[in-house]
Amino acid sequence: MNKALHVDSEAFKRMIKALKEDPNSRLLATSLRFHLLIEYYLDLIISNFLKRGFVLVDSNITFSQKINIVDSFGVVPENIIISIKKLNTLRNKSAHDIDYQISEKDVDNIGRPFGKNYTEFAQRYLGRDSINDPDQAYFEAFLYNTLMLLLREINYVVEQTEIK
Repeated sequence: MNKALHVDSEAFKRMIKALKEDPNSRLLATSLRFHLLIEYYLDLIISNFLKRGFVLVDSNITFSQKINIVDSFGVVPENIIISIKKLNTLRNKSAHDIDYQISEKDVDNIGRPFGKNYTEFAQRYLGRDSINDPDQAYFEAFLYNTLMLLLREINYVVEQTEIK
């Protein structure tokens, strides 16, 4: 016997709103794209450091498990690992809470492990009204530049260890 499903109309309205073009959706899309790029690098490192690493990469291991595997190789500096974990935390928060708004603190958590390299450019962005800023381009640039710092750092590690 089939039972009719009850759809929570308020939840449905929130989902539709989240799918529409709003300032936070661009931020979420940017963070997700970088998350996927970082995962590509994690897969590359695993595939090259283990004789049959492709077995792990092609299985259903989580992003978090990939981070731990790569960390165990000892080739990626701890600050990069911490930053990747913070990016994954942000992705998980935004994936499991339809109303989640990326904050200055989220971005700062990702960038802070890079110390002076991060704080020098972050000073331009920190302290603004972040999401509510009428010139949200500053916050988008802050997120983008922080994620680019992470991407450049992991790319450098891969290049230096001659992973292809």
